Amino acid sequence: MTHIPCLCPMPSLTSPVPSPYQYHAICRTHIWVPWVKRILIVFHLAPLANRWRGRAEWSHYTGGWNAPPSASESTGCRLNLGCGQANYEGYINLDIVSRPHLQVQAPGQRLPFQSESFDEVLCTDVIEHLDEQDGLSLIREVSRILRRRGHLILVTPDLDSIVRIYRSRFGTHDQVIQHLLGDARDHRYLYTVSLLKRRLVAAGLIVRRSICHWGPLWAHMVILADKA
Repeated sequence: MTHIPCLCPMPSLTSPVPSPYQYHAICRTHIWVPWVKRILIVFHLAPLANRWRGRAEWSHYTGGWNAPPSASESTGCRLNLGCGQANYEGYINLDIVSRPHLQVQAPGQRLPFQSESFDEVLCTDVIEHLDEQDGLSLIREVSRILRRRGHLILVTPDLDSIVRIYRSRFGTHDQVIQHLLGDARDHRYLYTVSLLKRRLVAAGLIVRRSICHWGPLWAHMVILADKA
């Protein structure tokens, strides 16, 4: 088992940027925000919704309802699990595919770290690319490597929101298919908020917030969980 010391990540060929997924900023999202979004979708108010959503670059990730990214709020050892092309400041980047800014190449369901190694794990648009059993393994591994009171920020497509968007014609047919199947048509298992919360709790995590209607089409959810 490899132990990565909690130091600044190694230099990268690409310059790191502040993460738009900030735990405490997401915590401060008003509880009524998902319901406003749901009303806008159900009543076919797409033009108004798009204007409210905002057009700044960061709104493509957060949906325009939180403060834009600033200096990182959290400290300690942080992991960007399944980082893809994202190179965020202060994170150790892990992915299964080699990239210029990668520090660790490994699958999420078999993380090469000692238990209780990280204060925060960021996992965006990853778990839906795994089948049900591998998704369970990823959640258990995240719980294992998190320290007590460590944070998980988990973002993934929300099946309920995608269905609602399709029925209301808020999104085009192609947009809905893209969220269901993925850009490379490699989504293997999609979750509802309630199902994913049950999986996290079963792995020993405490769910602090769950927000649906997230992202550019509001077809994602974000869940914040802590290690007990």
